[in-house]
Amino acid sequence: PVQQHPVRIKGRRCRIDLAYPHLMIAIELEGWEFHGIRSAFTWDRARRNELTIAGWQVLQLTAEMSDDEMVDHVRRLLASVAA
Repeated sequence: PVQQHPVRIKGRRCRIDLAYPHLMIAIELEGWEFHGIRSAFTWDRARRNELTIAGWQVLQLTAEMSDDEMVDHVRRLLASVAA
């Protein structure tokens, strides 16, 4: 995946944490340290909706997930796109 992949959402420049641009898969790493205030949380939900509307599949991973669980989620999403 490409780290910090730049995209434009409603005229605003944003970055996707990890992306497979050619597959339009966005992987977002979610945590309270970056989304712990209402405005950040609200913007992040709106951004996810805009990515989805633009055709991106967005996978959200959290720090509470094990590495194996995160890898499994990514692997299954990639497999579903390849099928």
